[in-house]
Amino acid sequence: MAPERKRARRFEIPRLVFDSLWQPAFAGVRSATAGGPRQVLYKTDSVTIELRIEPEPLSERLHIAGQVYIGGQGGQPVAGVVVSAGNKDGVLAESCTNAFGEFQLSFVPEANLQISFAIPQSREVTIPLDARGGSLLGRN
Repeated sequence: MAPERKRARRFEIPRLVFDSLWQPAFAGVRSATAGGPRQVLYKTDSVTIELRIEPEPLSERLHIAGQVYIGGQGGQPVAGVVVSAGNKDGVLAESCTNAFGEFQLSFVPEANLQISFAIPQSREVTIPLDARGGSLLGRN
Protein backbone atom coordinates (compact mmCIF):
# COMPACT_ATOMS: atom_id res chain seq x y z
CA MET A 1 0.00 0.00 0.00
CA ALA A 2 1.38 3.45 -0.94
CA PRO A 3 2.06 5.91 1.90
CA GLU A 4 -0.62 8.52 2.45
CA ARG A 5 0.27 11.84 0.89
CA LYS A 6 -0.10 14.99 2.92
CA ARG A 7 -2.62 17.39 1.50
CA ALA A 8 -1.24 20.81 0.67
CA ARG A 9 -2.61 23.57 2.87
CA ARG A 10 -4.59 26.22 1.06
CA PHE A 11 -3.57 29.73 2.15
CA GLU A 12 -6.12 32.53 2.20
CA ILE A 13 -5.90 36.20 3.05
CA PRO A 14 -9.27 37.40 4.36
CA ARG A 15 -10.76 40.77 3.55
CA LEU A 16 -11.17 43.43 6.19
CA VAL A 17 -14.90 44.19 6.49
CA PHE A 18 -14.98 46.27 9.68
CA ASP A 19 -12.45 48.45 11.46
CA SER A 20 -13.35 50.52 14.52
CA LEU A 21 -11.03 53.26 13.23
CA TRP A 22 -13.42 53.79 10.31
CA GLN A 23 -16.04 55.17 12.70
CA PRO A 24 -15.82 58.89 13.35
CA ALA A 25 -15.26 59.95 16.94
CA PHE A 26 -17.15 62.74 18.63
CA ALA A 27 -15.57 66.20 18.48
CA GLY A 28 -12.82 66.53 21.06
CA VAL A 29 -12.58 62.75 21.61
CA ARG A 30 -10.24 61.77 18.75
CA SER A 31 -7.02 62.18 20.70
CA ALA A 32 -8.37 60.12 23.59
CA THR A 33 -8.66 57.01 21.37
CA ALA A 34 -4.96 56.90 20.41
CA GLY A 35 -3.39 53.80 21.89
CA GLY A 36 -6.73 52.36 22.93
CA PRO A 37 -8.28 49.09 21.80
CA ARG A 38 -9.12 48.53 18.16
CA GLN A 39 -11.67 46.06 16.85
CA VAL A 40 -11.48 44.54 13.38
CA LEU A 41 -13.50 41.92 11.53
CA TYR A 42 -12.07 39.79 8.70
CA LYS A 43 -13.92 37.36 6.42
CA THR A 44 -13.19 34.70 3.82
CA ASP A 45 -15.91 32.87 1.92
CA SER A 46 -16.74 30.76 4.98
CA VAL A 47 -14.61 31.91 7.95
CA THR A 48 -15.11 35.01 10.10
CA ILE A 49 -12.39 36.28 12.44
CA GLU A 50 -12.97 38.99 15.06
CA LEU A 51 -9.94 40.62 16.66
CA ARG A 52 -9.58 43.08 19.53
CA ILE A 53 -6.11 44.59 19.44
CA GLU A 54 -4.69 46.73 22.20
CA PRO A 55 -1.36 47.68 23.69
CA GLU A 56 -0.60 46.48 27.19
CA PRO A 57 -0.29 49.47 29.54
CA LEU A 58 3.28 50.53 30.39
CA SER A 59 4.69 47.91 28.00
CA GLU A 60 5.72 47.41 24.38
CA ARG A 61 3.59 44.26 24.32
CA LEU A 62 0.56 43.91 22.11
CA HIS A 63 -2.49 41.95 23.25
CA ILE A 64 -4.79 40.32 20.69
CA ALA A 65 -7.98 38.54 21.72
CA GLY A 66 -10.45 37.18 19.23
CA GLN A 67 -12.90 34.62 18.02
CA VAL A 68 -12.98 32.34 14.96
CA TYR A 69 -16.21 30.98 13.55
CA ILE A 70 -17.66 29.45 10.43
CA GLY A 71 -20.30 31.51 8.66
CA GLY A 72 -21.38 35.05 9.35
CA GLN A 73 -21.38 36.82 12.68
CA GLY A 74 -23.04 34.57 15.22
CA GLY A 75 -22.02 31.50 13.21
CA GLN A 76 -20.61 28.31 14.64
CA PRO A 77 -17.43 28.76 16.75
CA VAL A 78 -14.44 26.68 15.69
CA ALA A 79 -12.53 24.94 18.51
CA GLY A 80 -8.96 23.70 18.16
CA VAL A 81 -7.73 26.26 15.63
CA VAL A 82 -4.02 26.92 16.13
CA VAL A 83 -3.46 30.69 16.12
CA SER A 84 0.08 32.01 15.76
CA ALA A 85 1.62 35.45 15.46
CA GLY A 86 5.06 35.80 13.97
CA ASN A 87 7.20 36.55 10.95
CA LYS A 88 9.75 34.77 8.76
CA ASP A 89 12.14 34.63 11.73
CA GLY A 90 9.74 32.60 13.87
CA VAL A 91 6.64 32.47 16.02
CA LEU A 92 6.26 35.18 18.68
CA ALA A 93 3.12 33.77 20.30
CA GLU A 94 0.81 30.83 19.78
CA SER A 95 -2.57 29.81 21.13
CA CYS A 96 -5.46 27.49 20.35
CA THR A 97 -9.14 28.38 20.18
CA ASN A 98 -11.36 27.08 22.96
CA ALA A 99 -14.85 25.54 22.63
CA PHE A 100 -16.24 29.03 21.89
CA GLY A 101 -13.66 29.73 19.15
CA GLU A 102 -11.91 32.27 21.42
CA PHE A 103 -8.17 32.85 21.76
CA GLN A 104 -5.67 35.29 23.29
CA LEU A 105 -2.12 36.24 22.31
CA SER A 106 0.36 38.62 23.91
CA PHE A 107 3.77 39.52 22.43
CA VAL A 108 6.19 42.30 21.51
CA PRO A 109 5.54 43.07 17.82
CA GLU A 110 8.33 42.79 15.26
CA ALA A 111 8.68 43.74 11.59
CA ASN A 112 6.68 41.87 8.92
CA LEU A 113 4.21 40.53 11.44
CA GLN A 114 1.33 38.24 10.51
CA ILE A 115 -1.25 36.24 12.38
CA SER A 116 -2.19 32.81 11.04
CA PHE A 117 -5.14 30.55 11.74
CA ALA A 118 -4.82 26.83 10.95
CA ILE A 119 -8.46 26.11 10.13
CA PRO A 120 -9.58 22.47 9.89
CA GLN A 121 -9.90 20.97 6.40
CA SER A 122 -6.36 21.94 5.35
CA ARG A 123 -6.88 25.72 5.29
CA GLU A 124 -4.66 28.41 6.68
CA VAL A 125 -6.00 31.94 6.92
CA THR A 126 -3.26 34.56 7.25
CA ILE A 127 -3.69 38.22 8.11
CA PRO A 128 -0.62 40.29 7.29
CA LEU A 129 -0.04 43.03 9.83
CA ASP A 130 2.22 46.02 9.39
CA ALA A 131 5.76 46.45 10.66
CA ARG A 132 5.67 46.44 14.49
CA GLY A 133 1.86 46.47 14.63
CA GLY A 134 1.69 50.26 14.43
CA SER A 135 -1.17 50.64 11.96
CA LEU A 136 -3.26 48.14 13.88
CA LEU A 137 -3.15 50.50 16.82
CA GLY A 138 -3.66 53.62 14.73
CA ARG A 139 -0.01 54.61 15.11
CA ASN A 140 2.26 55.71 12.27
